[in-house]
Amino acid sequence: MKRITIEKIKAALRFSTAEGVAYGTFLGFGDHYLVAYAVALQTNNLQIGILCSLPGFLASLAQLWDVQLVHLFKSRKAVIFTFALLQGLMLLPIMAITFLSMSNPGWWLILFATLYSVFGALTTPAWGSLMAEVVPDSLRGKYFARRGALSTLATIISFMAGGIFLNILIQKSLWGFAILFGAALLARLISWVLLSRLYEVPAQGKKQEQFKSNSFTRDLVSTNLGRYLIFLFAMSFVVNIASPYFTVYLLRDLKFNYIYFAGLDTISSIATVIAITHWGKGADRVGNRRMILMASS
Repeated sequence: MKRITIEKIKAALRFSTAEGVAYGTFLGFGDHYLVAYAVALQTNNLQIGILCSLPGFLASLAQLWDVQLVHLFKSRKAVIFTFALLQGLMLLPIMAITFLSMSNPGWWLILFATLYSVFGALTTPAWGSLMAEVVPDSLRGKYFARRGALSTLATIISFMAGGIFLNILIQKSLWGFAILFGAALLARLISWVLLSRLYEVPAQGKKQEQFKSNSFTRDLVSTNLGRYLIFLFAMSFVVNIASPYFTVYLLRDLKFNYIYFAGLDTISSIATVIAITHWGKGADRVGNRRMILMASS
């Protein structure tokens, strides 16, 4: 089997960093404005609650079949490449809602947003597995912290630009959303092209371990992974009791304009950029476990 060379690693990391910036721009123009778009479409609170919960729930379930998809496509890179494109293309029907006369646009948005989320989620396990083999262990924290910071910075810039743009077109905000989603689609297509330059380590012919739901459920409380997943579930459950309606509260009840709306979200994103850079360096130096203990103490 051919060994991965230093040159291939460096090239893969450069393309992945550029792809992270394009992906961050895609999120800033797309994901971050889906709920605001639903508010502009005058959807009710029930529909907004479903929009914020159903796509993520089904996307999480879809990831259970990612291993089967890799076997079907015979390549992790093919899975990433295919479903990243499908995710981007889902923005076309989301944009079309603006121009079509629909009796219940909220339900159509939920449908297309669900497909959008599922397709995006199917790229994540394969991408994480691929990158884990390409990025050297000694550089993993530093590299992903830098990539994450640049990606988040791109999200901040595009999100703020989107808020300013929507505020200018306040009388025609639906048209403004359509243009933003068009920009998000363009950014996703750039990301998709860059994903084609990723390097996939050739398979070594070893049989992959299959997910066993019965043993996983049985050992859920007694393993580190199980306890970590319970923690994530509990935290996500508590946060999402109110968070889906925060955008509704700002835009519909407090009558915030899109600049204020984008600015509030940007503050938390800037804090993420500052923190994640130092976290990556610390994780490489002392390990992730110790960093978590230091943060929680």
